[in-house]
Amino acid sequence: MTADELARAIAASGVRDTARVAEAARAVADWLARAPADEVAEGLAAAADPGAALDQLARLLPAAEAPPAPGRVAPLLRLLGGSPALAGALVAEGAAWPALVAAVHEVPARGPDAQRAALAAAGAAGPLSRADLQAALRRHRRRELVRIGGRDLLGLASVEDTVRELSALAEGVLDAAVASVRARLAAEWSKALVPGEGRPAAFVVLGMGKLGGEELNYSSDVDLVYVYERDGEQAAGRTLGQFFSRLAEEVTRALGEVTGDGLVFRVDLRLRPGGGEGPVAVSLPAALSYYEAWGQTWERAAWLKARAVGGDRALGERLIAELMPFVYRRYLDFGTLEDLEAMKRRVDASLRGPQAARDVKLGRGGIREVEFFVQAQQLVHGGKDPRLQVRSTLGALAALAATGYVEPALAVSLAAAYRFLRDVEHKLQIVQERRTQSVPSDPDALLALARRLGFRGAEAAAEFEAARARHGAVVHGAFAALFHGAEEERRREAEPELALLIDELDQPERALWRLGRLGFRD
Repeated sequence: MTADELARAIAASGVRDTARVAEAARAVADWLARAPADEVAEGLAAAADPGAALDQLARLLPAAEAPPAPGRVAPLLRLLGGSPALAGALVAEGAAWPALVAAVHEVPARGPDAQRAALAAAGAAGPLSRADLQAALRRHRRRELVRIGGRDLLGLASVEDTVRELSALAEGVLDAAVASVRARLAAEWSKALVPGEGRPAAFVVLGMGKLGGEELNYSSDVDLVYVYERDGEQAAGRTLGQFFSRLAEEVTRALGEVTGDGLVFRVDLRLRPGGGEGPVAVSLPAALSYYEAWGQTWERAAWLKARAVGGDRALGERLIAELMPFVYRRYLDFGTLEDLEAMKRRVDASLRGPQAARDVKLGRGGIREVEFFVQAQQLVHGGKDPRLQVRSTLGALAALAATGYVEPALAVSLAAAYRFLRDVEHKLQIVQERRTQSVPSDPDALLALARRLGFRGAEAAAEFEAARARHGAVVHGAFAALFHGAEEERRREAEPELALLIDELDQPERALWRLGRLGFRD
C-alpha cells in the first residue's frame, strides 16, 4: 500500500488532513511495506492523530526496525497516535521499547503487591540515596504508565480498571519509598524504637481523596497524611517526632520533587491535622485530639475515603476506626446541613468562571458535582446506615441506590455520566501527561480528543459535544436538587404560616384568610 493509497483508505474514518498522513507515511515507507496493510489502515483509522502516529513511529525505528507480530501493528499505531507522552516514554527505552508494548497486551493488571515486587526487582529497595531512589521510582512509573495508559487508549481497560491501576501504582511506590527512606535514616540516625519496648515504632501513610478511593487519574495529586503511633525520646537527644517528620519529608521529596526524570506524583499534605500549619507527621494521640477539638465538616468529608496506603496498615486501620464516629455521625444536626449547603454554594460559585463551561472537573455538570452529590449524602445518612460507608464514588453511588436514598434510574444515569467524564479527563491528560481537565476549543484538538474517546466519522467532534452536554445536564440537575427537601423542611419550621400560605395558593378563601393572619389588610 502506497502512502497515497493509505491516506485514501483512512479518509472515511473522519481524518481531515490526509495529505499530512501521506507525507508522514513516506518517511517510514519501508516499515509500512513490511507490515500487514490491513492492520496499518486499521490502526491509523483508529488513531487520534494518524500523522503524529507515523511521526512517532519514525522516532522508534532506529532502535528496533521490524514491525511487531501480526495483531500488534494496529494497536501500536493507535497508541503512538494517541499520546506523545507515551510515545516519548517508548523512545526513552531504546531497544527495549517492544517489551513495553508487549506488556500492554500481556499484563492486564498489577495490584499493590505486584507493584511492590516489581519495584524491588527494579532495584527500588534498601537504604538508597535520595537520588538513586528518585531515579528508580521515576523509571518504574514511566514504564508502568505505558502499560496502564496503553491499555486505556486501546480500550483494553475500563475507567474503573484504569483508576484502580494508577492507585495501585501509587500505593506500591509509597511503600517502596517508606521502606527505603526508613532504612537509610535508621543507618544515619539509628532505628526509631518505642521507648521501653525496643520494637520499631509504627508509621503509616494515609491516602485521602482519589488515592484513598482508588480513583487516581494520570495527573492526580496524591493527598497524604503521615501518622506515627506515639512520641518519645531517642538516641542523641532526638525524638520519634523528629525521626518521622524527616521520614515524611524525604518520602514527599522522593515522589514529588522534580528531577531530570520528572516526578512520580505531586504530593499534597494540606489535609493533615492543622492543614498547612500542622506538623508534617503527627502522632496518633495528637491526630485524635485535633479532630475531637477542632474537626470541621469539610474534614469529615476528607476522611470519607481515607485508606492506609504505605507503612504500617494496622496503625492506619486503628486511626480510621477511632475517627469513624467523627466522620459518620449517628445523629444529624442542622449545623451539618448548613455546612454542607455552604460547601455546595462554594462549589456552585466556582462553576461560573470564563473557562468553566469546558472544564470537565470543575465546570457545571462536571466530576466535582457528582462527587459532592455522593459525599454529602454519605455524611448525612452514613452514620445511621453503615452500608453507605464506601470509599469509591461509584461504589457509594450504587450503595445509595440500593438503600433507597437515590432513585435507581438516577443512580444509573449519574454513574454513566461519571464514567464518561472521568474517561474524558483521562484522554485529556494522557496526551502530554499534563494536569488539565479543559476540553479544547481548537477544532483539530477537539477532533483528536473525540477520536481518542472512540468517536469516528465526519461528525465525531459534534457527537462528543452532544454526549458531554447530555451527561452534564443529568449531573447538574441532581446537584442542583440536592438538599432541596431539607431546605423546605427548615423553612416550614422557621416560618410555618408562610409555608402554609404557599401550600394554599390554589384555595382562594384559605389563602385570603391566611394573609389576614399574617397581617395583610388588602
